[in-house]
This record gives sequence, structure tokens and C-alpha cells, in this order.
Amino acid sequence: MGFPWYIAKRYFLAKHRFGFISTISRISIFGLAIGIAALLITVSILAGFKSNLEQKIIGFDGHIRLRYFHKNPLQNLPEVENKLREFPEIRSASPYISHEAMIRAKSFTDGVVVEAMPETTIQRVLSVGDFITRGRLRFNPENMVHGLLISERLGSKIHAAPGDTVVLFSIDGVPGPYNRPKAQRFVVQAMFRTGMSDYDDVFVYTSLIAGQQLFRLPDQAQGMLLMLHNPDQVEPFAMHLQDTLGYPYYAVTWFDRHTNLFAWLQSQQYPIIIVFGLIALVALFNIMSTLMMIVIEKERDIGVLKAVGSSNRKILRIFMLDGLIIGLSGCTLGTSFTLILGYLQQQFHFIHIPADIYFMDALPFEFHWQHFVIINGIALLFATLATLYPAFRAARKKPVESIVHE
Repeated sequence: MGFPWYIAKRYFLAKHRFGFISTISRISIFGLAIGIAALLITVSILAGFKSNLEQKIIGFDGHIRLRYFHKNPLQNLPEVENKLREFPEIRSASPYISHEAMIRAKSFTDGVVVEAMPETTIQRVLSVGDFITRGRLRFNPENMVHGLLISERLGSKIHAAPGDTVVLFSIDGVPGPYNRPKAQRFVVQAMFRTGMSDYDDVFVYTSLIAGQQLFRLPDQAQGMLLMLHNPDQVEPFAMHLQDTLGYPYYAVTWFDRHTNLFAWLQSQQYPIIIVFGLIALVALFNIMSTLMMIVIEKERDIGVLKAVGSSNRKILRIFMLDGLIIGLSGCTLGTSFTLILGYLQQQFHFIHIPADIYFMDALPFEFHWQHFVIINGIALLFATLATLYPAFRAARKKPVESIVHE
């Protein structure tokens, strides 16, 4: 950039006659860095929340659950499976049962939701197996007793561990002399932990055969769990599937099952970004005030530069570049701090949050390069705009007046 860049760099690095100007320059840089870091950390956490929730929910719920209206069971599973094979968008389709039950271990009892499906579905289609912390997933019956997968949190409530025997009681309506709940023994084979209280508190998993026996649904299922080749087409394909199959089929996406959760997350996004954006805006005003101080201090230098032939345009560029250096320094510091903090959190999870409220127990970070480019680009643009007024003031000064005044 030649002469203007050389002078701007000298002004930025030189010791000022008024010490407070150097202090204000550093405050401007750190203020902008804090604003940039606050915005980047905010959008990274929001992206992490959204991505983490989506991965866990899809990993446990699947993309689409196809069922009958009024939760009536599917009667002819082979016929339903043949219909679904006609859709090339479907990667896999597995029958499932999802039903309320009571679990009892020793003298401890709690309510649960039993998810019964083929063992291969849990191991290869869903990501439930990725969250297993103790034991090994195995639903095949041993000594006529089926296996069960429960969460660590539920296990601590009912004092059960891998290898313990528990009893599940089916719940269907109001128990009475003519509606007795069926009881069936299971062996806890493994335990999982997701950090999402909605799943860790309630859900248990077993084989489809065990679920059919427990809930008196021989050769039946409550629905089909579908996974698609393209997850981004879940919503339009669900509508197409339901329109094609017609009544009594009803397609429910993973987003439909958690609409309130994602609506809440979306509603929090814009106010948070606006609030932290104001922090960056205050830092930009600091840049403007810093440059005004430098212009006042360098008034004699400006006069000398113009006296030896520097044009108004070069003077303007000098102070705009000075503001750009401050902006680049603030953006670099803010971005570096965000990356370091995010990396440490991803590796060590030292910032904990209550899982009962936020559906995970550690603050999530997910970086997208688009966020860094947009936020830093906007910050540099506004930092440059903040230099216009001081730079124009410097460029308009007359050489003789500046030198005589000094």
C-alpha cells in the first residue's frame, strides 16, 4: 500500500505524546475483541445446541415414524414393508413398538417408555449404541429372559446395574380385575447416557419380540421407523409419503415430535445476537474516539505531510488504514479467543450446564466458517466506516493552520 500504509503503521506502533491515547487504542482493540468473541461464541453455542439436539433426537427417534391414526397397531407388517420398498428415498424401514410401562427393580419402581425394535436397528440404524457407557448391547434371551437397555440415570433411581433382573409391567388403560397388567422379567444388559433428561429419565430399549410379548401385540407393531438417504428432505417426503399411502397412515417427522423445543431455540437466537451485537457496536465508537484523539495529536504532522505534497486522499487513507489496523487486531484477538475457548470446551467439557433444562450436560460449541467470515467482515466494514469522520477531519486540515496551531 506504499506511503499511506507506512505512515499508518508508524502511527499505530509509535509512542504517543499523550499516554492516555495509547491506553485508549488498546481499550478499543480489546473492546472490539470482546464484542467479536461474544458474537462468535453466541452463534457457535446456538449452532452447537441445534446440531447436538438434532443428532441425538434423530439418533433416537429416526427421521420419520409411520403409524396408523389413533395409535392403532399395524396388522400386516410384510404388506407395509412391501409398500415402503416402492420409495427409493427410504434408506431403511424397521418395525417398532413404543409404549408406556412400569419398571421395578427390587423395591424401587418408576414409569418408563419402552422402545422395542430389532437389535440390528439400534446397532446399525440409530445411534443409541454410541451412548452406551456400561455393559454390551444384547437383546437375545438368556434362560428365556430378554435383554434390556436402560439409562444410567434411571439405573441410579431404581438401583439397577448391568446383570440385574428387573420386571416390566405393561400399562394399557386403568388396571382392574378384567385388565390386569402383564409382567415380564428382563435382564439389564447395558446402560446409556445421552445428557438429555427427556431420554435418560424415561426411555428403555428391548427387542421387538419382547415388546410384542409384553404388550400383547403378536406379529404386530405400532409403526415403522424410517431413515432417509437425504435427511434434508424429511419434511417434504413425509408429506409425500402420507399423501401417497393415504388414510389410515400417518407420518410424523422427528421435527414434528419436538416442535416446541426447536421453536424455543429459534426464538432465543435473534434477541441474543442483537444484545451481543450491541457490545461490538460500542467498541466501534471507541475506535472512532481513538482516531479523533490521534488526529488531534498528529495535527502538526498532518500539516507537514500536506506541506510536502501529500494529497487529501493520502491523508484520508492514512487514518482509514490506522482504523483498519485496530479493527484487524480486534478481530484477530476475538477470533483467536473464541477458537481456543471452543477447542478447550470440546475437549474437556469444563463448562457444565443443567441437563434437566438444556437437554445436555455440557455447553456445546460448533464452528462454521461462514459465521466467522460474516461477523469479522461486518466488524471490519463498520470499523472502516467508523474511521471516515476522523479521517475526513484530518484530510480537510490546511497545512499552515495545522503548523501554526501546533
